[in-house]
Amino acid sequence: MYESNDNRSAGLYIHVPFCRNKCEYCGFYSTTDLTLVSFWKYSLLREVSSYQDRFNPVDTIYFGGGTPSCLNTGVIEDIMTELREGFRIEPAAEITVEVNPDDVSIGLLHSFRDSGVNRLSIGIQSLDDKILEFLGRRHTAAQAMKAVAASRRERFENVGIDLIYNIPGQSFDGWMEVLRTALDLRPEHVSCYELSFEQGTPLGNRIRKSRIRKRMSERDRRFFLETSRVISDRGYVHYEVSNFALDDTYKSRHNEKYWKRDPYLGLGPSAHSMKGKNRWWNMKEIESYCSSVRTRGHGVESLESLTDEQVALELLFLGFRNTHGIPRSLIMSDQHNATITQSLVERNLLRDEGNYFVPTVEGYLLADRLPLDYRL
Repeated sequence: MYESNDNRSAGLYIHVPFCRNKCEYCGFYSTTDLTLVSFWKYSLLREVSSYQDRFNPVDTIYFGGGTPSCLNTGVIEDIMTELREGFRIEPAAEITVEVNPDDVSIGLLHSFRDSGVNRLSIGIQSLDDKILEFLGRRHTAAQAMKAVAASRRERFENVGIDLIYNIPGQSFDGWMEVLRTALDLRPEHVSCYELSFEQGTPLGNRIRKSRIRKRMSERDRRFFLETSRVISDRGYVHYEVSNFALDDTYKSRHNEKYWKRDPYLGLGPSAHSMKGKNRWWNMKEIESYCSSVRTRGHGVESLESLTDEQVALELLFLGFRNTHGIPRSLIMSDQHNATITQSLVERNLLRDEGNYFVPTVEGYLLADRLPLDYRL
């Protein structure tokens, strides 16, 4: 039976839909028309007021995109001022901003600190200039290294980096060299994503035209398992399929809300929200979103209310992807499910930890497939 998490602290996600240029692989909504920033900001602040006091208290805020760091200094400060007026934000709230390396400047970092930002997520993606060019990134490996160094000089003590691996044309040894160099920077958090070919992106279109050969499963397996081993050997905890933290202190508290089904509110075009069994999402296109906020006070395009069975299925799929695991009560009350679970434990895909079954690294490899065998 579904148990509500409505009484837990909420997260706020702010979608910044602007980029100086679009990366070849990115499937998230964004525009390169920076003349729309003022229009977007005005609408966003109005949307904040429409949700005033409906998600309290708030203990995580995440500025994602898009590229939040491409905004002029002061924009994040203005938004944070409005958020503090509209919501009860905990004093120790985790406040994250995604940053592109070539946007980093002392002025930008000072502005973030003045806004209360205490966590940076730097989109390094690679430290190989040829790979960065293939991905359509603006920055160089040298700029990525300098961005991390600058964040340290400005006393940011919670710095995460994003890396992409298993890229066409990338050798295993080349990836290992990039990974080890990145780990030498000693970030508090590392996100490693296998390159995906999203439909409608330039890279996805090139795949469909067979300009790039698809990868083989044994290659995928080797990249994933060795990546996990190397990072874990450096003292990081592999706490979600793609995420590693130096210790529990540095886990992404905001992203964990998605994985635990805690309440969260998404503001801005294409942002998603969830509270209890209810889930809703905003219009994708910035013009439609802004027009809706102007006339209705919000940008909601659609909503849905989940059944108990749908919630249970979500918990199962999410549980196979992180160390929170799957509640024993969810999968052991039915003999069919209990038999499957025991088999997964014997195959070292799950660990029995009492009230929860937690996926192993080998289990992470099959995280999207294993839940399909269950009956809920």
